[in-house]
Amino acid sequence: MTITRLAALGREEPALLTLARRLLTVAESGLPSMLLPGKEAFAFTMAGHRSPDGSWTLERRGTSTRYAAITALGVRFLPEERQRTVLGGRSAQEFTGLLIESLPAVTNLGDAALIAWAAADTGHPKLSDALDRMRALDEEGGPQYTVEAAWVLSALAAAHGTVDVEDRLTAARDRLLRARIGKSPLFPHATGPGWCPGTGPT
Repeated sequence: MTITRLAALGREEPALLTLARRLLTVAESGLPSMLLPGKEAFAFTMAGHRSPDGSWTLERRGTSTRYAAITALGVRFLPEERQRTVLGGRSAQEFTGLLIESLPAVTNLGDAALIAWAAADTGHPKLSDALDRMRALDEEGGPQYTVEAAWVLSALAAAHGTVDVEDRLTAARDRLLRARIGKSPLFPHATGPGWCPGTGPT
C-alpha cells in the first residue's frame, strides 16, 4: 500500500490506519521466512512445531502459486530495495517473471489469473504469454468459481490499455454480473451450475 493510499485511508477511516500499518509491518517482516528454498515460491502456510524440550519452531507447509502471485501484487507498492528483501533479491517484476515461466505447469484458472494480473501490474514484457495461458484455462461456457472469475476480470482490467483485451474484458464482466443473485450485491460460490475445476494448495 503506497503512502498516498495510507494517507487516504487515514482521512476516510482513521480507526483502520493503525491496524493497516501493523498488518503491513507483519506481512513485510514475515514473508521472507515463507519464501521457499530456491526463492521461486511461497509456502501455503506456516505452522508451529513443538519440540520435545518444549520449544517452538516454525515450519513451512505446502506451496501456493496464488499466494506467490498475491505477494507480487502487494510487494510491487514497496520501494525496490524492500521488494528485493521480501522476494529473495528479486524485484516484483522479476519475481513475476518466474511465475510466468511456471505457467505451462499451472492448471488452475485462479492461479493463472493472478499471475496475469501481477504481470499487468508490474509491467512485465511477457504479459501476453500470461494472458494466453489464462485464456486457455478459462473453459468457455463452463462454470468457474466466482472468486477466480473475479481474478480473471481483474487481470484483464489491469492489462487493458497495454494489450487488446476489450472483448475478453466485456465477457468476463458480463459473466460475473450474470452470476449475481437477483438484484442483490451477493454472488454465489460459482458462476453457474455444474462441476468446477479443483483448487487448493499443492
